[in-house]
Amino acid sequence: MEENIIYQYVRECEEEYKEFFGLKHFPKYEIIYKEIDYEKAEQQGYDSFATAFYDVPTGKHILEIWSKLYTLELAGKAVVFHELTHIYDDDVLVQNDKRGIWVIMLMKSIMLHRLNF
Repeated sequence: MEENIIYQYVRECEEEYKEFFGLKHFPKYEIIYKEIDYEKAEQQGYDSFATAFYDVPTGKHILEIWSKLYTLELAGKAVVFHELTHIYDDDVLVQNDKRGIWVIMLMKSIMLHRLNF
């Protein structure tokens, strides 16, 4: 049940992200659900609500996300937007679009401003 909720939440965030930045398409990515591991956090000194990365061997973008992130409301949305930016950045860099670096920098600045950070 939680997985359905967070899946919908991420997809809604993605649609808002695309609309805000005027994107028609967004890179495909796989969602992996995780739980916050307090022991791991204490051991390492941190844990994350979400992380996005490009898995080179499989050629897939991965979004690993806490199954209850939606409960954080605006802060949760900021985390998702941040991770979506990593996915988009990675996709542009994988395609070797040199002009994309300037677009990425601009998008990050606009996103932070829009989220009042």
